[in-house]
Amino acid sequence: MSNRLLFCGCLLMAGCSSTQPSGNLILGDDSDCTPLVMHTGQELTLTLPSDPTSGYRWTILQRSDNLKQLGPEVFRERRQDQGGIGSAGQSLWRFRAQSAGSAQLELQARQPWDAEAEAQARFDCRIEIR
Repeated sequence: MSNRLLFCGCLLMAGCSSTQPSGNLILGDDSDCTPLVMHTGQELTLTLPSDPTSGYRWTILQRSDNLKQLGPEVFRERRQDQGGIGSAGQSLWRFRAQSAGSAQLELQARQPWDAEAEAQARFDCRIEIR
């Protein structure tokens, strides 16, 4: 029975449940976006691993108009007691589903001054907003 409860909790986190359309969603670099289902008005927090001191920065390449960004990227160090200058952490973005339809959210981590270099990492998520 506990496995069933855990499974239902995962469905709510993934946005597949229609019983709580206003709940916030949390996505990471290992999240399943095939596609992610959201409801109008629902908020999404995207968290990706980041180390700005390496010179690599996440850049939003594509964001659909029906997915509104709610402020700038926020960087958080992994742990305060092990942090310090040059420590890795996470970059966070917040978005809100504005209207029904399909949306695409695509980011890549690259060194901004080297336009010809390959991206170090990519995040690409297709979102269906209902």
